[in-house]
Amino acid sequence: MAEETDFMSSNIDWEELGIDPNEEVGTADSEYVPTSQFPIPPPIGNYEFQGTDGGYAWGRGNDGSLYLKNCKFSVVGGEFDGKKLDGFISNRATPFRKNGTDLEDFIRAAGAVPKNGSRFTNAEMVKAVEETFNAIRKGYVTWEGYCSDCGKTVARGKNGATKENKDGFRVVGFLKGETLSPVVQCPLCGKMITARAKVQKFYVG
Repeated sequence: MAEETDFMSSNIDWEELGIDPNEEVGTADSEYVPTSQFPIPPPIGNYEFQGTDGGYAWGRGNDGSLYLKNCKFSVVGGEFDGKKLDGFISNRATPFRKNGTDLEDFIRAAGAVPKNGSRFTNAEMVKAVEETFNAIRKGYVTWEGYCSDCGKTVARGKNGATKENKDGFRVVGFLKGETLSPVVQCPLCGKMITARAKVQKFYVG
Protein backbone atom coordinates (compact mmCIF):
# COMPACT_ATOMS: atom_id res chain seq x y z
CA MET A 1 0.00 0.00 0.00
CA ALA A 2 1.36 3.42 -0.98
CA GLU A 3 2.34 5.68 1.90
CA GLU A 4 0.20 8.78 2.35
CA THR A 5 1.72 12.19 3.01
CA ASP A 6 -0.02 14.97 4.94
CA PHE A 7 0.72 18.58 4.06
CA MET A 8 -0.71 22.05 4.30
CA SER A 9 -2.33 23.16 1.05
CA SER A 10 -0.50 26.47 1.21
CA ASN A 11 2.87 24.69 1.34
CA ILE A 12 2.59 22.10 -1.42
CA ASP A 13 6.01 21.05 -2.69
CA TRP A 14 5.01 19.24 -5.89
CA GLU A 15 8.56 18.03 -6.52
CA GLU A 16 8.82 16.53 -3.05
CA LEU A 17 5.46 14.86 -3.45
CA GLY A 18 6.40 13.52 -6.85
CA ILE A 19 3.16 14.80 -8.36
CA ASP A 20 2.92 16.71 -11.62
CA PRO A 21 0.80 19.81 -10.85
CA ASN A 22 -0.28 20.06 -14.50
CA GLU A 23 -1.36 16.44 -14.88
CA GLU A 24 -5.08 16.12 -15.64
CA VAL A 25 -6.83 13.98 -13.05
CA GLY A 26 -10.39 12.96 -12.22
CA THR A 27 -13.11 12.32 -14.78
CA ALA A 28 -13.91 14.05 -18.05
CA ASP A 29 -16.97 16.31 -18.01
CA SER A 30 -18.74 14.07 -20.53
CA GLU A 31 -18.30 11.02 -18.26
CA TYR A 32 -18.56 12.52 -14.76
CA VAL A 33 -21.51 11.34 -12.65
CA PRO A 34 -22.15 13.29 -9.41
CA THR A 35 -22.95 11.50 -6.20
CA SER A 36 -26.69 11.15 -5.80
CA GLN A 37 -28.72 12.93 -3.17
CA PHE A 38 -31.17 10.06 -3.46
CA PRO A 39 -30.55 6.38 -2.64
CA ILE A 40 -30.37 3.93 -5.53
CA PRO A 41 -33.97 2.88 -6.26
CA PRO A 42 -35.15 -0.73 -6.13
CA PRO A 43 -34.89 -2.42 -9.57
CA ILE A 44 -37.74 -2.10 -12.05
CA GLY A 45 -40.27 -4.88 -11.45
CA ASN A 46 -43.22 -6.15 -9.41
CA TYR A 47 -43.50 -5.43 -5.67
CA GLU A 48 -45.84 -5.32 -2.72
CA PHE A 49 -45.95 -1.88 -1.15
CA GLN A 50 -48.06 0.37 1.03
CA GLY A 51 -48.71 4.07 1.44
CA THR A 52 -46.92 6.03 4.13
CA ASP A 53 -48.59 8.47 6.54
CA GLY A 54 -49.28 11.85 4.96
CA GLY A 55 -48.16 10.45 1.64
CA TYR A 56 -50.43 12.17 -0.87
CA ALA A 57 -52.31 15.31 -1.86
CA TRP A 58 -55.41 15.80 -4.02
CA GLY A 59 -55.55 17.70 -7.28
CA ARG A 60 -57.96 18.47 -10.12
CA GLY A 61 -57.12 17.93 -13.76
CA ASN A 62 -58.09 20.27 -16.60
CA ASP A 63 -60.85 17.81 -17.54
CA GLY A 64 -62.35 17.99 -14.04
CA SER A 65 -61.03 14.61 -12.91
CA LEU A 66 -59.38 13.90 -9.57
CA TYR A 67 -55.76 12.89 -9.14
CA LEU A 68 -53.39 12.03 -6.31
CA LYS A 69 -49.99 13.71 -6.39
CA ASN A 70 -46.87 13.46 -4.25
CA CYS A 71 -47.76 9.88 -3.32
CA LYS A 72 -45.26 8.20 -1.04
CA PHE A 73 -45.06 4.41 -0.74
CA SER A 74 -42.62 1.90 0.70
CA VAL A 75 -41.82 -1.64 -0.39
CA VAL A 76 -43.13 -4.37 1.93
CA GLY A 77 -41.05 -7.54 2.32
CA GLY A 78 -38.19 -9.02 0.34
CA GLU A 79 -34.71 -7.71 -0.33
CA PHE A 80 -35.90 -4.13 -0.80
CA ASP A 81 -38.19 -3.91 2.21
CA GLY A 82 -38.70 -0.31 3.26
CA LYS A 83 -37.36 1.22 0.03
CA LYS A 84 -39.21 4.39 -0.93
CA LEU A 85 -41.41 4.74 -4.00
CA ASP A 86 -43.18 7.72 -5.57
CA GLY A 87 -46.53 7.84 -7.31
CA PHE A 88 -48.96 9.98 -9.28
CA ILE A 89 -52.43 8.47 -9.63
CA SER A 90 -54.95 9.94 -12.04
CA ASN A 91 -58.63 9.29 -12.60
CA ARG A 92 -58.39 10.65 -16.14
CA ALA A 93 -59.50 8.32 -18.89
CA THR A 94 -56.87 7.80 -21.58
CA PRO A 95 -57.24 6.94 -25.29
CA PHE A 96 -55.36 3.65 -24.89
CA ARG A 97 -57.52 2.49 -21.97
CA LYS A 98 -61.27 3.03 -22.09
CA ASN A 99 -62.40 0.65 -19.34
CA GLY A 100 -60.64 1.87 -16.24
CA THR A 101 -58.30 4.43 -14.68
CA ASP A 102 -55.25 4.29 -12.44
CA LEU A 103 -57.23 5.68 -9.50
CA GLU A 104 -59.86 2.98 -9.93
CA ASP A 105 -57.09 0.36 -9.98
CA PHE A 106 -55.63 1.86 -6.80
CA ILE A 107 -58.80 1.67 -4.72
CA ARG A 108 -60.08 -1.57 -6.24
CA ALA A 109 -56.70 -3.19 -5.48
CA ALA A 110 -57.53 -2.58 -1.82
CA GLY A 111 -61.00 -4.14 -2.17
CA ALA A 112 -63.10 -0.99 -2.61
CA VAL A 113 -66.29 -1.31 -4.68
CA PRO A 114 -68.89 1.30 -5.69
CA LYS A 115 -71.98 1.38 -3.47
CA ASN A 116 -74.35 1.36 -6.42
CA GLY A 117 -72.64 -1.72 -7.84
CA SER A 118 -71.64 0.11 -11.00
CA ARG A 119 -69.61 3.35 -10.80
CA PHE A 120 -67.81 5.26 -8.05
CA THR A 121 -68.77 8.80 -7.15
CA ASN A 122 -65.98 11.31 -6.56
CA ALA A 123 -66.85 11.32 -2.86
CA GLU A 124 -66.62 7.51 -2.71
CA MET A 125 -63.20 7.60 -4.35
CA VAL A 126 -61.91 10.16 -1.87
CA LYS A 127 -63.22 8.14 1.07
CA ALA A 128 -61.79 4.90 -0.35
CA VAL A 129 -58.34 6.48 -0.68
CA GLU A 130 -58.48 7.86 2.86
CA GLU A 131 -59.49 4.47 4.27
CA THR A 132 -57.10 2.29 2.25
CA PHE A 133 -54.03 4.36 1.41
CA ASN A 134 -51.89 2.43 3.90
CA ALA A 135 -53.14 -0.97 2.72
CA ILE A 136 -50.64 -3.36 1.13
CA ARG A 137 -51.02 -3.52 -2.65
CA LYS A 138 -49.26 -5.21 -5.53
CA GLY A 139 -48.00 -3.30 -8.52
CA TYR A 140 -45.34 -2.58 -11.09
CA VAL A 141 -42.52 -0.16 -10.29
CA THR A 142 -40.52 1.66 -12.94
CA TRP A 143 -37.85 4.37 -12.90
CA GLU A 144 -38.31 8.00 -13.88
CA GLY A 145 -35.83 10.83 -14.23
CA TYR A 146 -36.96 14.44 -13.89
CA CYS A 147 -34.71 17.27 -15.02
CA SER A 148 -35.32 20.30 -12.81
CA ASP A 149 -33.39 22.54 -15.20
CA CYS A 150 -35.57 21.58 -18.17
CA GLY A 151 -38.76 21.23 -16.11
CA LYS A 152 -39.80 17.86 -17.49
CA THR A 153 -39.46 14.10 -17.17
CA VAL A 154 -36.68 13.14 -19.58
CA ALA A 155 -36.19 9.44 -18.74
CA ARG A 156 -38.54 6.57 -17.98
CA GLY A 157 -38.25 2.80 -17.73
CA LYS A 158 -35.74 0.62 -19.51
CA ASN A 159 -36.05 1.94 -23.04
CA GLY A 160 -37.94 5.23 -22.74
CA ALA A 161 -40.69 6.24 -25.14
CA THR A 162 -41.10 4.58 -28.50
CA LYS A 163 -42.14 7.82 -30.21
CA GLU A 164 -41.40 11.53 -30.00
CA ASN A 165 -43.98 13.80 -28.39
CA LYS A 166 -45.63 16.76 -30.13
CA ASP A 167 -42.56 18.89 -29.38
CA GLY A 168 -40.27 16.39 -31.10
CA PHE A 169 -38.78 15.13 -27.84
CA ARG A 170 -38.44 11.43 -27.00
CA VAL A 171 -38.08 10.32 -23.39
CA VAL A 172 -34.95 8.17 -23.01
CA GLY A 173 -34.49 4.99 -20.93
CA PHE A 174 -32.10 3.87 -18.20
CA LEU A 175 -30.85 0.77 -20.03
CA LYS A 176 -27.21 1.04 -21.08
CA GLY A 177 -26.29 -2.01 -23.10
CA GLU A 178 -27.63 -4.86 -20.99
CA THR A 179 -27.37 -3.02 -17.67
CA LEU A 180 -29.76 -0.62 -15.97
CA SER A 181 -27.95 2.51 -14.83
CA PRO A 182 -29.67 4.63 -12.16
CA VAL A 183 -28.08 7.76 -13.64
CA VAL A 184 -28.77 9.10 -17.12
CA GLN A 185 -27.73 12.25 -18.96
CA CYS A 186 -30.55 14.64 -19.83
CA PRO A 187 -30.78 14.60 -23.64
CA LEU A 188 -31.76 18.28 -23.63
CA CYS A 189 -29.26 20.03 -21.34
CA GLY A 190 -26.70 17.33 -20.49
CA LYS A 191 -27.36 17.39 -16.74
CA MET A 192 -26.91 14.04 -14.97
CA ILE A 193 -30.30 12.79 -13.72
CA THR A 194 -30.83 10.24 -10.96
CA ALA A 195 -33.66 7.72 -11.24
CA ARG A 196 -36.57 7.76 -8.83
CA ALA A 197 -38.70 4.64 -8.31
CA LYS A 198 -42.31 5.25 -9.29
CA VAL A 199 -45.36 2.98 -9.10
CA GLN A 200 -46.71 2.67 -12.64
CA LYS A 201 -49.47 0.07 -12.23
CA PHE A 202 -51.66 -1.31 -9.46
CA TYR A 203 -52.77 -4.93 -9.72
CA VAL A 204 -56.35 -5.78 -8.81
CA GLY A 205 -57.17 -9.25 -7.51
